Amino acid sequence: MDIKTYFDDGANWQAQAVLAYVRAYSSWALDGTWDDDAKKYMATLDVGRFENCREQGYIFSVRYKTSQMNYAVYEHRNSDNISVVRFECNTMNTPTNDMVFEHMADKYDTTKDFVYGNIVACGEWLVKDMNNFVRSLI
Repeated sequence: MDIKTYFDDGANWQAQAVLAYVRAYSSWALDGTWDDDAKKYMATLDVGRFENCREQGYIFSVRYKTSQMNYAVYEHRNSDNISVVRFECNTMNTPTNDMVFEHMADKYDTTKDFVYGNIVACGEWLVKDMNNFVRSLI
């Protein structure tokens, strides 16, 4: 298969790299919620697509107990930085663009930004913030 089209789901390469990082360290994000009897983490980490014109990425949703924290991750179309919009709302499926935009004053109102190519720093921040969220509910 041609490398240029492998894993071509429409998301930007930076968002794809962050997805790979978060996937690799997902157990760290959910740490503290392991149930020995059930043999699983009681918190869940799901991912869906974020599609906003030229801004293509993912939305991660961490659910624990009755709470849900969401993270839209994408390459910002004006700066090429990796942008993260963090917001809390409960959904059954991936939050919609409208839900993301409800938590932004304008297109520059992001929770956190990382310079172009700084995949590891973004992934580390996400995993740590996700874990802080679930631990705040324990």
